Amino acid sequence: MLCIRSTVENDGSATLSRMDASDQIPETPGRFASPAGGGGGHTDAVRDLTAGRWEGRTVFASGSDDRTLRLWEAATGQPLGHALTGHAGRVRYAAFAGPHRDILITGDDSGVVLRWRSDAGVPRSESFARLESRIVGLGVANVDGRALVGVGTGDGVVRIIDAVTGEHHAEVRVDAGWELNRADIGVLDGRLVALTIARDPAMYRPSLATLTMWDVASGRPLYEPGGVPEETEGLGTFATLDGQLVAIRGIDPYHDFGDGVDVDDEQELDRTEHEFDEEDEDEDEDEDEDEDEDDNPYQSEYFLEETDDFWIVDVATRKVLKEYRRPPAGASVATFARSGRRFVALVPLLTVINVIDAGVGAESGGLDEFQYTGHSANVCCVATAELDGRTIVASGDSTGNMRFWDLDTPERSPHPRRSLPFQNS
Repeated sequence: MLCIRSTVENDGSATLSRMDASDQIPETPGRFASPAGGGGGHTDAVRDLTAGRWEGRTVFASGSDDRTLRLWEAATGQPLGHALTGHAGRVRYAAFAGPHRDILITGDDSGVVLRWRSDAGVPRSESFARLESRIVGLGVANVDGRALVGVGTGDGVVRIIDAVTGEHHAEVRVDAGWELNRADIGVLDGRLVALTIARDPAMYRPSLATLTMWDVASGRPLYEPGGVPEETEGLGTFATLDGQLVAIRGIDPYHDFGDGVDVDDEQELDRTEHEFDEEDEDEDEDEDEDEDEDDNPYQSEYFLEETDDFWIVDVATRKVLKEYRRPPAGASVATFARSGRRFVALVPLLTVINVIDAGVGAESGGLDEFQYTGHSANVCCVATAELDGRTIVASGDSTGNMRFWDLDTPERSPHPRRSLPFQNS
């Protein structure tokens, strides 16, 4: 979800709805063997997964470092046909766009974005965008009847493109000279918003990246930007749960360790408020350097224990809905789904996938949180789809292995599920 991850229903819509637990779907036994005449799995790391509709069926699409794309039938976990070629670079991003999630958009590490359509049952690709900078995020949203794709690039730009026509719609730019490391788009109260995580390359490391929520139409931040530790600066994903736009992100160290800025809704933002005059710089240079070191949260021994923590936040109010402490590693990807009557976040950390309460909805807090342990290598991506009242999860790892599993039937899973080893509040 820059990739947005939405649970896809049978009719192609992205609305999350109540479901009941049912039988476990067949699990993919590691990397698929290639049958005669085609099929098979990836031969290198699976970098992204997305769920959508293809030829009337609910499918997953996976992008890999082997420079191919694959379609998988959600009902069986089996590949649909041959690997799809067309990218010269490693396929790092994939997303189904449109109100029915039936327009597949993919991006590689050479800056090429392709759009895929079915031509009499045969997948065909066409150029969607060719960018000079590396892609750092690919997200989708529907606003005023338009299917939009947001492509974030390392040169600090999030380009919003019409998924159907390919026309430029809008763009968001971070501060000049800054490097963009993560981007996503979503819809808040009917308007298009964007999330960016960027940093000044001149800053010493370790240091904080800057996370900003943008109103795309005005090109201005929704509220004062915040910090995020570099350990989680790759984590920034939107999702709409029961009409509520939420984001999963790393913690804001200034919230706990610094002065921070509390901006009222009516307060005018001044993006230069932290700058100072040249004469002040000459006068207080030494003092400022000392203060900068003191203000850096990385100077705090306590903070170093918190750098991998992450939040789920309400984008409209900035309220922290859930906080997860002491995970075994920093997260870089996540997706959301509904489990029974509750919303959950699925967060890969190393070789396991943590299924955690999203903190949204009337029944939040009653979830038996757990880890899925079906992978033996680091998990790189995860996506979910609803099919016949079941939530099916697809996950891919660094060796090219794929797993397909039912979110709500732990007693029938061929892999053990264990309790979370870290804290949440």
